[in-house]
Amino acid sequence: LWSSMAGQFTRRKGNQENSSPFLRSNVNDHQFWQESATPENLELDSNYEEGEAYYKKGQLEKAAQFFLKAASSHPGDAKIYARLGLLYLQQKNYSDAIEALKVAVKIDKYNPSRHYNLALAYSGNKDVQKAISCVREAITLDPVTQKYRQLLEQLLNS
Repeated sequence: LWSSMAGQFTRRKGNQENSSPFLRSNVNDHQFWQESATPENLELDSNYEEGEAYYKKGQLEKAAQFFLKAASSHPGDAKIYARLGLLYLQQKNYSDAIEALKVAVKIDKYNPSRHYNLALAYSGNKDVQKAISCVREAITLDPVTQKYRQLLEQLLNS
């Protein structure tokens, strides 16, 4: 099937007229990958980027304010909660780090770094069993990253 169809397609830069009718109609019909810049997306980008800028400058309180604004308008975005969790970890505010990272893990449960950071927060809060559970999940998802195994070993020996 592929060999018979391959001959029907032409490849010319920017010239759809010479491509097959199949390609011409489908290229225009399926532009799902192009995300439009809606006011909501711009607001998220603005608040998140503003928070990032303050975070990189070490102004964590200001950064938290912008990340919280981004989170309130986009509660389904795991990266916002993950960044808030890291920010709270830096401040040694382990309870808030746990809450933010639990949300990040719930939204993005297949990201091993989310589980690892949650393990760090539990460890900082002296909840070793939950920390071990989280870092084991990170290892299950990514058995290659050495820092996950190092944290597990450290937790098991504490």
